[in-house]
Amino acid sequence: MRDFRFWVASVAGIGLFFYYFIPNLIFSDNHIVESGTLSESYVENYKVRRKYGRYVDRQRLVIVTSDRLERKYMLTNKFKKYWSDFQNPSSVGKYLDIRLNSQGSRENPMEIIMDEKTVYGKSAWVKGNWIFIVLFLGVVGIVILKFKK
Repeated sequence: MRDFRFWVASVAGIGLFFYYFIPNLIFSDNHIVESGTLSESYVENYKVRRKYGRYVDRQRLVIVTSDRLERKYMLTNKFKKYWSDFQNPSSVGKYLDIRLNSQGSRENPMEIIMDEKTVYGKSAWVKGNWIFIVLFLGVVGIVILKFKK
């Protein structure tokens, strides 16, 4: 029974490793990069349909950029800790590079760079990735030691 638990833990660790860590480290070139000047940001309320037809109120931050074209990007409340960087009045007029995923979705972009400093995205999660790698290697080490006995 104990070996089964360690086996399940190692499979779960490997699955989580490939699901969370690898996509953040491998930042392929097939991402779309859009750029513009931050013109405004505001919090918007919207409704999300849940199971059984119920609607739930949610909030998201809308970032509006304008140079030649006006574009809107949304950060859902899942990334609320990054909202203050865009809502700061001194941020208006700063240059943004925004990396979208390969489908070009403007909701929760992959990375946002403001005046050559990464505000949100892959680089902001690096510390969590290293903690996860250490935990992953620890679990794999324990499993290997248990199976050697």
